[in-house]
Amino acid sequence: MALLYSISGDQDSQREEAEEFLSGRWGDVLEEAPVVELRAALSSSSWTAESFEVEEVQVDSHVWVRFNFEIKGLDQKSKASGDRIHGTAVAMIDEYDGIRFTDVEVG
Repeated sequence: MALLYSISGDQDSQREEAEEFLSGRWGDVLEEAPVVELRAALSSSSWTAESFEVEEVQVDSHVWVRFNFEIKGLDQKSKASGDRIHGTAVAMIDEYDGIRFTDVEVG
């Protein structure tokens, strides 16, 4: 069943359910324009999704999840390069569990 139709009404439970849903999918935010542009400006050879934390969940005709994320850069030998990107984004989850990222900001 789609998250939109199964998410609970309790705010704490909503955060947990949204976090579980996004746990394997939030890394796609690495391909969003602001993240790609900042990655290109840094010297790391590749990047990996490090961590994320759900800040807020709102439910209407979609599930809106605001979250913080951190990704880390790797050198050519796949060792940590020291580059890190912190950011925020909103994941809009539709009635078919499709995800679209909006309001992506990095620093």
